[in-house]
Amino acid sequence: MDASCQCATISFRTPTSKPLAIYICHCRECRKQSSSAFGVSAIFPYFELPAHLRPQLGCYVRETSTPGKRLKCYFCRLCGVRVLHFSVTVKANGDEGKDEEELPDSTVSVKGGCLDEVVEVLPAASLVRGISSGSESVKDAEEVIAKKNVQDVQRWDEEPDDGF
Repeated sequence: MDASCQCATISFRTPTSKPLAIYICHCRECRKQSSSAFGVSAIFPYFELPAHLRPQLGCYVRETSTPGKRLKCYFCRLCGVRVLHFSVTVKANGDEGKDEEELPDSTVSVKGGCLDEVVEVLPAASLVRGISSGSESVKDAEEVIAKKNVQDVQRWDEEPDDGF
């Protein structure tokens, strides 16, 4: 599948013609990253973006709730759109663990809005995660809902004249 950021500076092709899975996640991290009520992720087998794109990419790295794991989040330096992220396992090398090696997981999450083709998102898994009281840590998924049917959804092929 072809994918790109909003300004098309970052354009790439996924390694397969269809994602392995689609996730619609409502956790705090996905809401913040997408500036929306949820994030949409299309899961593909691990791949690297072409080397010529690296100068135009920014990378935000954060620790995850799993010890020894980090999330590497790549975005366009021009328009700011996150295009993908993936987890890495951090392995300490050398004396005193000062040198680290990052081993990527087997999948990459391409942000759903970056895909140039409309992805059939049904069925998709909708992940709903809660925040523990008095803490900012995200609990394990409390609920996974399989979305099977959406009827009577209004659709526009272009932005409506009256805005949203």
